[in-house]
Amino acid sequence: MVEDLMLKRHPISLINLPSSNQDLTFEQLKIYYAEKGKKLSDHFATNLYFRTPEGKYNQLANMFADKNRVFIRLAKWVGTDKSTLIQNEEYGDQCLITALKRVLGRLDVDNITQAKKGNPYRIEK
Repeated sequence: MVEDLMLKRHPISLINLPSSNQDLTFEQLKIYYAEKGKKLSDHFATNLYFRTPEGKYNQLANMFADKNRVFIRLAKWVGTDKSTLIQNEEYGDQCLITALKRVLGRLDVDNITQAKKGNPYRIEK
């Protein structure tokens, strides 16, 4: 009942907007669930709110589909003023979870811990 009231109050949402592409596949999402020891049932689209009230795939489903137009841009600059761009990468056109895993993997590569011997403790930065 509460969910229905919320939808009436805020009718425009990812759940209510139909995807322009209705031929969505979710193999990457199924692989992600399998890695976690879970299996998506035949009713996963309904359970994950991937359908509009009319039964069409919605924008939320589009974000988690194997092919979509959602991109994450990762940029790296020299210094703090953002005047010199040294790296610019895009991750997308794939399941949002897969894209985020790739971004986090890339950030792990760049997140280097530096240590300096201090007295009496080591200082990590």
